[in-house]
Amino acid sequence: FFFRGAGEPLDRAISEYYHFKVTRSGASAEDDDVVAAVMKVPARRLCAYAEARQGTPPQEIHAMFDLVGTSELFDETATLLATRLGVPLLDALYVPAKNSSTTNAASVVAQESDFFQRQTNISSKSPAPTYKLKHATPEQSARVRARAGEAFEARSSDDYAFWRLATTHVKASVDPVALRHF
Repeated sequence: FFFRGAGEPLDRAISEYYHFKVTRSGASAEDDDVVAAVMKVPARRLCAYAEARQGTPPQEIHAMFDLVGTSELFDETATLLATRLGVPLLDALYVPAKNSSTTNAASVVAQESDFFQRQTNISSKSPAPTYKLKHATPEQSARVRARAGEAFEARSSDDYAFWRLATTHVKASVDPVALRHF
């Protein structure tokens, strides 16, 4: 089963900058720096991940997968994944622990950190670094999008085509009324 997730390309670029540069390396989170960083993201990043040959059209790449889900439609994607794999839908339910905006996200991160700290102490390796997660605010994302969105989308047109195709497919494949039951 060949599965791939995709996220809106500019949102992913901003998130990646915050994760690797701001959170882990202490880089600047000023709008100018975020804009400069996202404009350096290589074009066809989503497509290049699985293309058989350079320049493969996004539709052909999408067709190579059994399922392409989107982060923006995560519940719908989980539903489709469970259906395609023949897993009961209740087994595909999840806890959004990675979402740092949830109430217990901090405790989940702390528990994971404690677990990994104990594991590292047991194996006598140096402890893994822990980071205070930092994210762009919705306002900053909107400012970055206003400044770089059009140019970013133009140079990432194949990635946007891939993501839009996945979004359309997920929306068309899931009954939103049935999903609300869960």
